[in-house]
Amino acid sequence: LKRINETKSNQQLISQYSGRKKEIFGKMKNPSNKPHLLSELNDLNQKLESLSFSAEKYWREATYFSRSLSGYENKGLITQGYAQLMKSGFPFEIIDGDNFHLPLEFLKDAFQGIYPTDKFCVISILGPQNSGKSTLLNFLFGCDFAVSDGRCTKGIYGTIVKSKIKDFDYFLIIDSEGLQSIEKGDPEFDRKITIFLLAVSHLVLINVKDQVTEDIKKLMEVCIKVLSEIKANKLPTPLIYLVLNQKPDPNIFNDGESIYKIIEGLNLNDIFKKVKFSQENVSQLPSAFNISTKELGSNVNEKWKHLRTNEDFIVIISELFNRLLKNIKKKN
Repeated sequence: LKRINETKSNQQLISQYSGRKKEIFGKMKNPSNKPHLLSELNDLNQKLESLSFSAEKYWREATYFSRSLSGYENKGLITQGYAQLMKSGFPFEIIDGDNFHLPLEFLKDAFQGIYPTDKFCVISILGPQNSGKSTLLNFLFGCDFAVSDGRCTKGIYGTIVKSKIKDFDYFLIIDSEGLQSIEKGDPEFDRKITIFLLAVSHLVLINVKDQVTEDIKKLMEVCIKVLSEIKANKLPTPLIYLVLNQKPDPNIFNDGESIYKIIEGLNLNDIFKKVKFSQENVSQLPSAFNISTKELGSNVNEKWKHLRTNEDFIVIISELFNRLLKNIKKKN
């Protein structure tokens, strides 16, 4: 009973802190309040972190623990358990978002244990915070990346999906932490995330909310330039696909002029010729969900909010999925 009460108390605190975070984001438009609000935001994030316990935190500790077990005969059990988790389709941590640590040897052992000779097509996504990246991947590939109101991906996660292309046995779908995070405010972290994804992916989805900002264009420019100079690509030139998400009008033909300007602006720069990017690789999506409200009763002041999947979103996602597969086949 004590544990149940503690859990309820924690849930109430998480709800309270998450609500306060939303209020802070709404007040960020006023520059004079920003330093104070950022300080409070960091404090709230630390409190939320201390209250939460998840499977990814458990496995992160397990991977660190296994490194100290060089002489332990059952060390392989941890790797085997993690490998089975990956095989089941459960999202697994690739890079720890708190420390930007990649447990390379551990992941290599896990992959070799269950996929010794299989070929993977790596599809990743990057974009600003709260742009709907995880939701997009879940609908496109049937993944199970965590999505909830106020929750943002931290670090880089992967999930394994059976391939429908004969050249590959599996897709490795990679979800990433949002760029331009208000809380983190770390351009160097954004560059590391972007360079990593461009270096290891066959296809990179750039998911932005409504429109491409100048900051995103500059970030891509810097990362592609660095990538070419340090010759960090582990794969041939990645295919870039731009997704303009949560557009009020998802019909790309009604927004042709702005799309053309985006493509023209990118292609004017020689740096963007290093990646495969064309007007065919642009897609617009409406919001994934429609919100409807319903009165709870004459004696109740509150309204019940109901999320319903947007049918137009499903149709366009299906078309997008087919186009992605077609482009991957062409590339290979």
